[in-house]
Amino acid sequence: MSLWMCRHCHSLQGFSKDMRCFACGGPLEFATVEAHKPSPQVAAGTAQEPPQYAVDLAIEVSGWSPCRSKRGVVIFQAGCIVCYGYNYKPRGFDCDGSEACKATCNREAVHAEQQALLTAGASAGGAEMLHVKTVNGALVASGGPSCVQCSKLALVAGIAGVWLYHTTGWHRYEMAEFHRLSLAALPSAPAPLQSPAWQPIETCPKDGTWFLAWEYDCGFFVFRDGPGFISAEDPEPTHWMPLPAAPADALPEAQDDAKA
Repeated sequence: MSLWMCRHCHSLQGFSKDMRCFACGGPLEFATVEAHKPSPQVAAGTAQEPPQYAVDLAIEVSGWSPCRSKRGVVIFQAGCIVCYGYNYKPRGFDCDGSEACKATCNREAVHAEQQALLTAGASAGGAEMLHVKTVNGALVASGGPSCVQCSKLALVAGIAGVWLYHTTGWHRYEMAEFHRLSLAALPSAPAPLQSPAWQPIETCPKDGTWFLAWEYDCGFFVFRDGPGFISAEDPEPTHWMPLPAAPADALPEAQDDAKA
């Protein structure tokens, strides 16, 4: 198969207008890459294990990542490597290996799956995708499906299944299942603040408690009801609701703490 290959990091990728690698900035050259064709027994893998050649290549590719969390992905089909990818930040926004960089890597870096899918193009249809996480070049367990950005791209690209390595060993997810689990892993949106509902004035406190009142001509105003609190000149509200709590940092004890 023919692809563009970086002369420096040897990553396979699509065409770049400035003829530079989108990972390391190295020059690109058009290359015909021999498809990896292991023996039929090795190529097949099993229902519980992916083919070892794909695992070995994914581990190797993960080592090319400049990020602290090193990930490698291989897309394979019918005993052949379609393409591979690793995580990195785009050229000009390079990873510096710091803790601050690691904290934003998930949002700012191109994920290994994304690079592989970009390179694969239409060849991803019906293929398998294998993802690894490595530490010091050794395979370690990764978490479950959690990245919607990658799962939706893989689903649209036609990936058939995704292999992840967990503490219990390898697990293959059907693509639709992988995407559903990724969606389920999204953090829950905070519940909208519920403002107190307006209530008929007949239900308001009658013990002199202040509350927020509403009357057509006056609009909003603070009011209280009960014997001795209402005069003939007072408005006649039609609805009420409780007053909000006072700001915590404005209470007397908070002021005393601030002065201490």
